[in-house]
Amino acid sequence: MNISSIKISQIKSNPNNPRVIKDKKFEKLCQSIRELPQMLNIRPIIVNQDMVILGGNMRYKAAKHIGMRILPVAIYTEQDHLETDSYKKYNKTYEQSCQEIVIKDNVSFGEWDWDILGNEWDNSNLGDWGLDVWQPDEEYVPKDFKDISDKITDVFKIEIELDTENELEMMYNELTKTGYKCRILTF
Repeated sequence: MNISSIKISQIKSNPNNPRVIKDKKFEKLCQSIRELPQMLNIRPIIVNQDMVILGGNMRYKAAKHIGMRILPVAIYTEQDHLETDSYKKYNKTYEQSCQEIVIKDNVSFGEWDWDILGNEWDNSNLGDWGLDVWQPDEEYVPKDFKDISDKITDVFKIEIELDTENELEMMYNELTKTGYKCRILTF
């Protein structure tokens, strides 16, 4: 596949693209392309020989939305197909290979190592870059929240084991006489 710079007006969105992108994620993708357009050179839009997108529909829509006029495009032709294992080994048609690219371009085989992300990466950057991560909402305070921190006092308790009821009564009387709050618990 050759990579060429193509006018965005020549590229056709795939009407059978099974992927969608919602508002917030679309805005993050637009922001990502604005901030680092070089990523489109590294991972160009893949089109078939009719210029219909096989891989990169969302990147195409975002690039179009932010006003880009030219995109790097890899054109997957019938000749490219004939040189692949899909054809040689599995006898797939060009159309079957194009459908396969549509799905495989969007499948994520790997998984994130959340420990490394949590310990080695800045959470807000990850969110800005499009990764769904938890971020605290500092302004959120539940309606029924009451700050009682200034009313909290330290309370210390002691547990004493005694052998007889008589010892228990004596200890209780002695402690309450000196001002301690006591209660009797039996187990």
